[in-house]
Amino acid sequence: VWTQMAPLTGPGGQNDGILDLGATSALWAIPRALQSEPETLAKIFALLNYISEGDGSLLVQFGLKDVHFTMEGTSAIATEMMSKPVAEGGAGYTFIYQLTPARA
Repeated sequence: VWTQMAPLTGPGGQNDGILDLGATSALWAIPRALQSEPETLAKIFALLNYISEGDGSLLVQFGLKDVHFTMEGTSAIATEMMSKPVAEGGAGYTFIYQLTPARA
């Protein structure tokens, strides 16, 4: 059973669409039932925190460092491997877990 929520309101106003240029393209929810499972909840928040900043954010945006991209200062530079098919080691679908806006 799920409950339909009204569109969320934030600094940019109320938005119920999934596409918002400059933002990630999904809304995530954590079930209330997990409040009785603190270890599981802690693992979920640890994952969310990891993929929202630093190395974890780079991983979900660009793939494996020094394989799919290299760093030049604060800029991620794609390698040839990034564009290869996943079956050949390419970086397909890295964006699926991206929760925060992409780096410039």
